[in-house]
Amino acid sequence: MTTEAYYDQQRTTLRVPVKSTSHSKEDVYQLSNIQKVAESNDGKGLSAFLEQISLLRKQCVAQKAKVVELRKEAMLVVDEMYAAAALIMPIELRVLLNSALRKAVESLKMGSWDNLLKSHSSHFSQSKIPLPNYVHGMFQHYEIPPPSLSALDMLCDYGRAHLRKPGNVGSHSVSRAQIRYAITGPFEYPCRQVLEEIYTFRFGISVYEDRQDDVLTTSML
Repeated sequence: MTTEAYYDQQRTTLRVPVKSTSHSKEDVYQLSNIQKVAESNDGKGLSAFLEQISLLRKQCVAQKAKVVELRKEAMLVVDEMYAAAALIMPIELRVLLNSALRKAVESLKMGSWDNLLKSHSSHFSQSKIPLPNYVHGMFQHYEIPPPSLSALDMLCDYGRAHLRKPGNVGSHSVSRAQIRYAITGPFEYPCRQVLEEIYTFRFGISVYEDRQDDVLTTSML
């Protein structure tokens, strides 16, 4: 092929029209429809998502209400358990717990056990602090050495279950020696250590060191 023929071939190739990259009106219309469908689907997906979130929120509220009701039922069961335990609890230990609660109320300047419960209820709706922790905090507020949380747990549970029960007022009297024997005697209480702590809180001396023998009663607050 001569040089002239080669260049003629190249000129012919270059004259072949190149397909336009611009979209025709039909292509633009189709693209517009596709975009509208996509936007419509996105809108439906967002709406479905928001509906699901709303449903989950309603379910959470319903579950929270159920938890509140279950907690109330659990507290009633606990009260009933302690009420049943009181039937077999030695009177000496009941006197100790009543007397220790009386000292706690007097130390915290609350006037009565009911007043202490009302004070806790007014704070519980905001702080959600359990009663033993609330009482512990009050002792710290007045800069009074508090009983342990374990001791306060027992005192508060007993108080909520029994102090306002009819027939519990001033029905028995026992001596400190009898209380000490009930704690340190042959019967092994699982909560003996806590009872020893409560005794120390009430009388200011260890159950193993005390030699006093004054008489106490089961009088309520």
